[in-house]
Amino acid sequence: MAKTNEELMNKLSGTPVNKAPKTIAGQVSDYLEKMKGQLAHALPKHITPDRMARVALTEIRTNPKLLECSIESLMASVMKASQEGLEFGTGDAYLVPFWNNKIKRLECQYIRGYRGTLKLIRRSQEIGTIGAFPVYSLDNFELELGSSPSVMHKPSLQ
Repeated sequence: MAKTNEELMNKLSGTPVNKAPKTIAGQVSDYLEKMKGQLAHALPKHITPDRMARVALTEIRTNPKLLECSIESLMASVMKASQEGLEFGTGDAYLVPFWNNKIKRLECQYIRGYRGTLKLIRRSQEIGTIGAFPVYSLDNFELELGSSPSVMHKPSLQ
């Protein structure tokens, strides 16, 4: 038998009385849902707010430490990636938890990856070509700066 009016109303409406509290991932998902309008204004046309929210939530769920970060820092990091039009999980951008000694808690930081930097440079159309390649210790690599800068990289075949 229902003990309070609220329990009686919940029983009549079919709503469970002892509803489990939302998980942190659920709260983050709710915040991302609320932010979709702002994301739509920040994102370039090739990324939808639904896609960005889904990609961000996937990234957050794959790193449990991110769920310990403040929701504000998570949302700010997602917004920064949105403004640059970069996605998580592709090497373009990363969500990284860092300890903030001032407030004594983890905060999320947005970090652009080298692939994201290359995408932004290509998008600017101010540079003809650009590339990024690893240089190993046995490679022959020469960098010359000055009025006629040049780069020479011959990978070692050993």
